[in-house]
Amino acid sequence: MSRLSCLLWVALALTACAPPAPKPPPLAPPSERADLTRALLLLGPGVDEQEARQLTVTAYAYPRELARDYGRKLSVLAERRGVAFDFKTPALCRDWAERFEARLRQERFRTLEVQLVISPARALAPVEHSAVVATVPGQPVKTGILLDPCRDEGALYWTAAGKDGLFDWRPRLEVLLEQSWGRRPWYGRNPLDGRILRPDPLTP
Repeated sequence: MSRLSCLLWVALALTACAPPAPKPPPLAPPSERADLTRALLLLGPGVDEQEARQLTVTAYAYPRELARDYGRKLSVLAERRGVAFDFKTPALCRDWAERFEARLRQERFRTLEVQLVISPARALAPVEHSAVVATVPGQPVKTGILLDPCRDEGALYWTAAGKDGLFDWRPRLEVLLEQSWGRRPWYGRNPLDGRILRPDPLTP
């Protein structure tokens, strides 16, 4: 086989790797949406029903927008380069979680609070993952409802944050501080004290 033929075969193979634009995820049935609204209301007696319904609507609609936007970008990349690999990375899920949380905050909920969470890499899930948790204001993330736009590629995945066996969800700021400074003893948990508590690598 000539060198030119080999190059043509390689070009064809790479072109075949270019994925089509991902199809938007299917719409969730009304019963599933009602279950999420009910779970939000059960977070506490002070949760407003209208806010729970609005959060449900936004939580199911916006991940589909994220998936469509990602699909368009992937198609443009494939056309430009001739190849684009569709890998779900921690950076992609972090971006989706940040945009998702920002969209939910636009609703200005009073009886519900949304915040970014991270599950650090561990044995059961060796890749870091990001999502959003909805809680009663001021309550720990483990008491809330996990809202994950990335796990099922734009189809909202939700469950009790403290019962998601695959992941160990924690507030994002807590995880980022730990990654920067390491675990600190109880007396060093003030972020302002983190710098002086880190061991000096030059100390004998």
